[in-house]
Amino acid sequence: MDTRQLREGQVFVALKTDKRDGHDFLPAAHAACASAALVSRADPSLELPQLVVADPIVAFQTIAREHRRLFKHPVIGISGSAGKTSTKNLLALLLSSEPGDVLATEGNLNNHIGVPLTLTRLEPAKHRFVVIEAGISGPGEMEVLAGMIEPDFAIITLIAPAHLQELGGIDGVAQAKAALPAAVHTGGSALFPHACCQYAAFRDLRVNTWRLGRADLPVSPVLPPANTFFTLI
Repeated sequence: MDTRQLREGQVFVALKTDKRDGHDFLPAAHAACASAALVSRADPSLELPQLVVADPIVAFQTIAREHRRLFKHPVIGISGSAGKTSTKNLLALLLSSEPGDVLATEGNLNNHIGVPLTLTRLEPAKHRFVVIEAGISGPGEMEVLAGMIEPDFAIITLIAPAHLQELGGIDGVAQAKAALPAAVHTGGSALFPHACCQYAAFRDLRVNTWRLGRADLPVSPVLPPANTFFTLI
């Protein structure tokens, strides 16, 4: 999507936004030795293979979903009003047994463009886990992300006031976020704070809850022993 980051042999997706039209950068993609381009209108002046589709981003999302389906190891989706990136980073670190065996979202590439970018980086022969972050700002967006991720496990960090105007209040936030655990594969699991059960969208989900105290998975604080110290060199 960004010809400045395009590497030889990659496919360029001509994304059209309010600010720019990716089709204007087809010559740059050709010069960068792209193998092909995903476009809604072709440029016949270029000797660049171009696949014409109705909507390049929707086609890209479809490709990402089908590529994800080649992966037979666990895919973990993470969302929430806060704490997504920290949870993603910690979980990816805990799951990794050797460098490069866990594919995780880079930075905050967690939207309708970032999620397929992450999924198309998936190498089934190399990766053992996928830990992918899903961020939304409006209704219907999580269904699109969850449809690509198809999580085996889902984690919701918390529900809090965020994007209230777009989502129509805190109940709208909860309903939008609940689309991720609702998409968990049969036999998978979802984990979210017990407080989420106050929202109707979460009460009907067959999942585990966690909190300090009574829950399916009670959490206990881990306290270091007295006089713990370390030396920083």
